[in-house]
Amino acid sequence: LDFVNQGIKGEWSVDPIKPPDEKGFGAYTGIIFVPDLLERTPPYIEAVVPGSPAAKAGLRPDDLLIYFDGEPVYSLKAYKGLLARYSPGEKVQIEIRRGEKVTALTLELAPQPKK
Repeated sequence: LDFVNQGIKGEWSVDPIKPPDEKGFGAYTGIIFVPDLLERTPPYIEAVVPGSPAAKAGLRPDDLLIYFDGEPVYSLKAYKGLLARYSPGEKVQIEIRRGEKVTALTLELAPQPKK
């Protein structure tokens, strides 16, 4: 989890984000992250929308998202780039740090909710 500590300190120098393909941008997780105030804001979960894919996967406030389908997530920007590669209905493996424990979960992406 070295990259997480480096990301928090703003020292991570590799940007693993690949350009999204045309299928992304519609996937919904129900994760509400802490405000994106820093250049490399760590992907800490502030809240989880009840009934959302994130809630069904077991995510909780204060979880730190560290891997998204095997890719390191060192910032909110990295998370958004990774999510853009996926479409509703796809399942992704995520790994979170909850306290001192790392846990793997499956997250099934959903379509954006109707407003």
